[in-house]
Amino acid sequence: MLRGHFLTSKSYHLICTPTRCIELVKGIMSRRKALIIEDPQMNSDIFETPFIVWEPMEHCCRPSELPSVFEAMDFVDVFSPNDHELSALFKEEDQNEGTIAQQDLQQYCKTLLAQGFGLKPSAVVVRMGEDGCFVASHTRSITLPAYHTPLKNVKQEDRATWKNKVADPTGGGNAFLGGYCIGLLTDEWHDLGPGLTPFEGAALLGSIAAGFAIEQPGMPTLSYHDGEELWNGERSLDRLASMRKRVMKLEIPKVSDELFDKFSPWEISKRPAVTNTTSRRLVHRRSTIKDARTRVS
Repeated sequence: MLRGHFLTSKSYHLICTPTRCIELVKGIMSRRKALIIEDPQMNSDIFETPFIVWEPMEHCCRPSELPSVFEAMDFVDVFSPNDHELSALFKEEDQNEGTIAQQDLQQYCKTLLAQGFGLKPSAVVVRMGEDGCFVASHTRSITLPAYHTPLKNVKQEDRATWKNKVADPTGGGNAFLGGYCIGLLTDEWHDLGPGLTPFEGAALLGSIAAGFAIEQPGMPTLSYHDGEELWNGERSLDRLASMRKRVMKLEIPKVSDELFDKFSPWEISKRPAVTNTTSRRLVHRRSTIKDARTRVS
């Protein structure tokens, strides 16, 4: 059971079955409401509806579990299986072999959005390892690259200078979703977008976090220079700028301002940013979001 400051977190990354997901979210929301009753003077901003990013357990990704998955999605903002788990969720015969067909990827995500999320601001984020991630929402669906470019995606003339910087992919998916949760709460990616929705921009931070995690066995090295954090000797914002250049070259369909605003999960405050952050703006949850979480007593 979460206690203390963990109950006031603005985002949670859950790795569990559909049933356990519902139990955990209900428990979190119930305890948060209890804290408000216990201390009415507590800052109400702390208790905005938290972002819930759900990563399903592999063994529950099968067609018979789809109704349970749809039910659990009413309690979360982001559903993030990897590509093999997504395929297995819809095809009993999937043997975790090969790459999921683009047509199937899009159709599966459309089904999840329609039957699991309904019309609330939300996204299906499919993690695809070295191939990056596929972010599907009610605004559009796009593929974003991994931070480290695999050899197969390097131009023939550049392959002689290509270096493999991936030492151990273990933990890359978890690191991605950890970075993704942070990306949902900040506007660091906003000016570097370009024109990305919050659910897409957060994936850039996820890719950067995963990039650091897989460059060595174990944890990346943390150091400081002039008061700034360095991971494996580099600033995360420098890597974000590098990702921007790559994303700028992608052919991304435009989203109308009306559609962008309708399915944005948060609002921007003009108040000064909190201490110990480089964000210039505070991100606030959209107050009109209503789903199973807001009905927990």
